[in-house]
This record gives sequence, C-alpha cells and structure tokens, in this order.
Amino acid sequence: MTVLAKVRAQGWRRFGWYVWDQGPGLPGDWDGRLAPSHEFIFHFNRQPRNAM
Repeated sequence: MTVLAKVRAQGWRRFGWYVWDQGPGLPGDWDGRLAPSHEFIFHFNRQPRNAM
C-alpha cells in the first residue's frame, strides 16, 4: 500500500502537491551521485474546499 493510499484510508484528502526547487544539485553521499535538487511536498486536509 502506498503512502498516499494509507493517508486516504485515514480520512485525509490531498489538497495540493507542490515541488520545492532547491537549486542545483549538490554532491551527496550516494556513491558520488548528485543529491536531489527538488523535494515533493504534499498538502493534506480533512475538509473539502468551500465553493466561492
């Protein structure tokens, strides 16, 4: 079961999915590969959006 499926099973709804651009990749500790230069951020809530 994926993380998103587990969160949904607990009554949370995905409200948004953002990508944080952290700039150029930097040397990481993964066998000399570059560290990721982005990070996914999921925004959850339990209430539906209010219609405007």
